[in-house]
Amino acid sequence: MYRFTLLLLSVLSLFSCSNKTVPTKHNTTLKALEESVAEVDKYNVMFYNVENYFDVEDNPNTADEEFLPKGKKNWNEYRMYDKNDKVGKVILTAGAWDLPVIIGLCEVESDAVGRLITRASPLKDKNYGYLHQESQDRRGIDVMLLYQKDHYTPVSTHFYPVEVPNDPGFRSRDILYSKGVLGGDTLHIFVNHWPSKYGGVMKTIPLRKAAALTLKKRTDSIMAVNPMAKIIIMGDLNDAAHEPSLVEALGAVRYSDNMPEKALVNLSWPLVDAGKGSHKYKGQWDIIDHIIVSKGLLEGQGLTTTKDGMSIKDLDFLLEPDDRYMGQQPNRTYQGYTYHGGYSDHLPVMLELRK
Repeated sequence: MYRFTLLLLSVLSLFSCSNKTVPTKHNTTLKALEESVAEVDKYNVMFYNVENYFDVEDNPNTADEEFLPKGKKNWNEYRMYDKNDKVGKVILTAGAWDLPVIIGLCEVESDAVGRLITRASPLKDKNYGYLHQESQDRRGIDVMLLYQKDHYTPVSTHFYPVEVPNDPGFRSRDILYSKGVLGGDTLHIFVNHWPSKYGGVMKTIPLRKAAALTLKKRTDSIMAVNPMAKIIIMGDLNDAAHEPSLVEALGAVRYSDNMPEKALVNLSWPLVDAGKGSHKYKGQWDIIDHIIVSKGLLEGQGLTTTKDGMSIKDLDFLLEPDDRYMGQQPNRTYQGYTYHGGYSDHLPVMLELRK
C-alpha cells in the first residue's frame, strides 16, 4: 500500500509546481512578480522541528535503520501516517485563522515526506508546494520549505553544505536558501538545522560555529548588493541566543535603536527575557528554535515585522505534564525507544509580517 501511495504521489508530482529547484534562477520575472500580487496585509512564517519524520523505506546511503519496520523503534506505515496527520494539524492550527504562507521544517527524511505532508495530510487542499534536497546528513534527516503557492513564488533555490575547516568529510544538514516574492517584496529565506550537542558541548561548538559562518557568508553577499535586503533566518540552531555561534560567528544581535545598517536581529530575545522556551531539556526550557531577520525587515518599506514579531506556539495539545521535572513538556513522538505517539520534542515558532 505504501509503495502504491508513493507511486501515485510521484505521478502527481509531474503535474505540480511543488518541485525541487536546485538551483533555479528566473530573475527576469522578479519585477513582474513583485508587481502582480493580491493585496494581503498580514502573513505568517513558521518554523517547526517535527522530530524524526522518516518514511518507511530503507535508504542504503544513510543510517536510517532505527526508523524502519524492523528497526529498534518499530517505525511503520501506521505511525508514519499518524505523524503526517499530526504535522498537518499543527501547521493548520498554529496560525489560527491565518495559515502560515511559508514553513521551514527540519528532521524530515525525504522527498516522499514532502509529498505526504502537502497531499495526504490536513493541508492537502491548502495549495502548498515544497522545496527539498537530500543532504549528506548521516542519519538522513534534512530541512524542507513549504510554501503556499497562492502567495509565495520561489525564484531561485540553493542548498549549502556546512563547511567545517580542516574536516572536508564532515556531513550535516544543508542550509536551504530560497529567494522569492511575497506580497510584492523579495525575500531571502534560510532554513537551518545546525549540528547538535550530541558528543559533548565543547567538542561540538566548532561545528555550530562552522554552520554560522557558512550562513553568514551568504547573508553578507546578499547585503553587499542591497544593505536593506529582507532576510529571514529560521531553524533549530541547537544553541541559545547568547551563545558564541549566534552572537560572534553569525552576528545575530538583540534589537536596539542604534543597529548597524547590515545588522541581523535575533527576535528570540524578548521571549528569552520573558522566560519562554521552544524546547525542554532536563527540566530547563530554552529557545534553540530561532527566527532572525535583517534590519531591512524591521525598518524598510513594504513587508515588515517588529522586535516582538516572533512567538512560540505553545498549543495545549502540543504539551503534557512533566512528571519528573514539574510543569509541562512537549508531547513528543518518542521517549527514548518507546513510542509515545505525540507531536514533537520542539514547539513551533512563528513570525508575523505585515505590509
